[in-house]
Amino acid sequence: MESLNQTLFLLLNASALSPAMYALMRFCANALIWAMPATLIVGWLRVPARATAGTDATRTRACRSHFVEAALAAALGLTLAQVIGAIWPHPRPFAIGLGHQWIPHANDPSLPSDHTTLAFSVACSLLLHAGTRVPGRVLALAALMVGWARIYAGLHFPLDVGCGMLLGGASAMLATRLAPSIVPPLLRGVEPAYRYLCAPLIRRGWAVA
Repeated sequence: MESLNQTLFLLLNASALSPAMYALMRFCANALIWAMPATLIVGWLRVPARATAGTDATRTRACRSHFVEAALAAALGLTLAQVIGAIWPHPRPFAIGLGHQWIPHANDPSLPSDHTTLAFSVACSLLLHAGTRVPGRVLALAALMVGWARIYAGLHFPLDVGCGMLLGGASAMLATRLAPSIVPPLLRGVEPAYRYLCAPLIRRGWAVA
């Protein structure tokens, strides 16, 4: 397994880069991950139009619960990733002198990829619900690009990214099971504060009440 992992890494890791490919790789490896929390925040503020049809208040709350559930999935995924890394501290490719490292990174455990875990936790969670499948599909594509870039940049093995994908999906499923007991109390506590603090945005139509 480890031999195959290293062979696949060498096939996917960049050996030379043009300025354009370096910029794309760096964006996907480091910056694209911020699309995940940004989508959750914008989704809370605006709520997808498809989800507000019918009884607005009920559907708005239901849709918001899906975004909160996705945040829960991300928290679960990252927590589990830290536990796995502590139990099995697998070295990164550059730590064993394999391939080319194009982006500086701390020499911490590589398995699973935190970036990939977070990205797939959020994307898979949104894909589980009809009202958030459109942003879920977009984020799933972004998550694939994040995983590719982490290998291409020499920061992770393919196994790290594959495990991050599986862990992200499992975290989304676990969050779905836990959501009925965790998400409604969170919404009841957060929504009054949100409406008070974001009242100017709501009055201007920039956010949904």
